Amino acid sequence: MPAETHQFGNDVDTGLILELLATLVGVDDGDADLGGIPLDSVGVDDDVAVLHLWDAVAEEYGERSVGEVELDGELPSTLGELAELFHAQLGARGAEDADTVAAP
Repeated sequence: MPAETHQFGNDVDTGLILELLATLVGVDDGDADLGGIPLDSVGVDDDVAVLHLWDAVAEEYGERSVGEVELDGELPSTLGELAELFHAQLGARGAEDADTVAAP
């Protein structure tokens, strides 16, 4: 069995991240279209707010070595876009870590 630091949770999908984000920003996850909710309508209107959400998502679904999210260019405009960005970042970080662990 691999050590805890060598386990990778690739079973996280965008939907799980979206549900967590909805909970964090105080949106009822019974809403029909969580992904279409504008970020500015839930108080996520700057890099700092996005980074706080990233920290929570990385804590919940990421590995201990997950660093800061890379915010290149424009911020996502909806909760769904943010979930997709975070999912891509978690996947990219997990792949980098797996390559490092697999190297002889």
